[in-house]
Amino acid sequence: MSIWFLENPARLIQERKEIEQLQMNKNWLLGVEWNISGIELLVKVEMEAHGQTYELEMEYPSIFPYAPPSIIPVDKDNWRTEHQYINGTLCLEWGPDNWHSSISGATMLESAYQLIHTENPKGTKKGDDRSFVPSRHSLTTGQELRHQTIRLYLNQSILGILSEVTAAKPLEMEFQFSFHSKTAVLHIVKIYDEGNVFWDNEYLPDSIKKEDVGKAQAFFIKETPANLKAIHSIEELILFLELNGINRDSINLDNDSDRLFLLVDGEGNITPFLSFEGKDTLFVVKMTIENENIVRRQSDLNSLKDKKVGIVGLGSLGSKVANSLARSGIENLFLIDDDVFFAGNIERHTLDWNSVGVHKVNAIKNQLSLISSSINVHVSLINLTGQESNSALNSVISRLGTCDIIIDATADSKVFNLLAAVSKGYNKPMVWGEVFAGGIGGLIARSRPKLDPSPQTMRQALFETTQSVPTISQVSTRPYELESETGEVWIASDSNVGIIASHLSDLIVDTLSTEDSEYPYSMYLIGLKKAWIFEEPFATFPINTDHIVEEPFDEENSSNIQEVIDFIKPLLKGEKDD
Repeated sequence: MSIWFLENPARLIQERKEIEQLQMNKNWLLGVEWNISGIELLVKVEMEAHGQTYELEMEYPSIFPYAPPSIIPVDKDNWRTEHQYINGTLCLEWGPDNWHSSISGATMLESAYQLIHTENPKGTKKGDDRSFVPSRHSLTTGQELRHQTIRLYLNQSILGILSEVTAAKPLEMEFQFSFHSKTAVLHIVKIYDEGNVFWDNEYLPDSIKKEDVGKAQAFFIKETPANLKAIHSIEELILFLELNGINRDSINLDNDSDRLFLLVDGEGNITPFLSFEGKDTLFVVKMTIENENIVRRQSDLNSLKDKKVGIVGLGSLGSKVANSLARSGIENLFLIDDDVFFAGNIERHTLDWNSVGVHKVNAIKNQLSLISSSINVHVSLINLTGQESNSALNSVISRLGTCDIIIDATADSKVFNLLAAVSKGYNKPMVWGEVFAGGIGGLIARSRPKLDPSPQTMRQALFETTQSVPTISQVSTRPYELESETGEVWIASDSNVGIIASHLSDLIVDTLSTEDSEYPYSMYLIGLKKAWIFEEPFATFPINTDHIVEEPFDEENSSNIQEVIDFIKPLLKGEKDD
């Protein structure tokens, strides 16, 4: 690690001179003492304000002057200002958000004095009152909640209902906790009107809704007094509400469950109090508010909501595609894969250790339910080309035929041929993708009825295009591994798979769209390394299939089909042959 005052001695000399000059010109700076701790340079100072002495220590960061020094009271347990972080560091005029290297330590010390002198945290012997110094900060929600373990989540839908609370009619509600590693989030799950549910939480996925709920109430108060946060018990809250004209009988006094009380004033300010089961103590809960009902999805994706997508293969590629489609607005998916998730899959998969030993489709179904509360996922654990019962296979194929698009993410030629037949038989588009061994690149392709050749014909076109290109020898049958001509072993990374999955997902969405396609071709080779036919990462080779002519539909075949139709029609009507 670099030591700034050794690399930039001129700046250290400048810092010393400016602080010495400050001490000579300002009688409030009583003493200055330089120290060093490890590789950090420190300045201990004494300041005088309103007859009181303040000891502070300024620490220069190791990357000074590109980051600001920090100033902290030496006796921080004896006094505090309203502008300090939890660790005691003073929040001054200059911080990480507006710092520039021309600001000196002397300027920081002056800023610290101005804060202490104005706020007067110790007071004076004459009993002068402390003053308030306005904050220059506009904190993000994350900064405000950083040290809040318990939080109440409110979106615009709930806020709209709370704004209608009146003094004559408190709201009855239910809430639940959602626990995370260091955080407990409170969610309103139901709101009642005269005993009947008139609002039910639809944004919270069913898989994380709980049967064990707490009781909540919302009360209207005329205004929020400054000492509202001084309420620490149920009895104190009751007395306060009674002063606001709320009848004691309407307040939930049952301590057999967790209780949440929301006090809403005339300006729409909300103060939440929480009481745990069997306890009389109240805690003020910090709120996290979704300020806008923002739809971050492009409007042209709204049509995807009613589309049904069938995905075969939920490995590293298929799992990423499923996640991306769910986030794009797809709400109906049919997932097929018989494979079980193992620890070795974690490197490139969307699943993690929580799903080890679980069938991939079941784990992905649960994962998708946490992305969208309205998603509808059907799964099948069947092996499409394995030893399965004919009836089970036919049932899965029939369901695939109801999908608006069929996706092959297996890179298995047998599965590809079967799905190609299903695509043709049910007149549905098919999209497929593959990550090449070693992560050198990948393939994305689609076959749309009446617009593209059949999947088998398109694959043949790919073979013809690349047959003259030298291959790179495989070191083993393990997927994603490849050995170059120099003997170097390449292993596909998660990002390699992710890039191809993203391109494949975009191609799927484009295929489902009713708008004109953004893709001039229906098959692409995408490079991620300088290897094989790729001269550099992101080199892209479109495969032209416009010139491919499918075998014509002959008249004899047409006559045979008509004969079959003539045979089937009476059967559908329940008639019998004579």
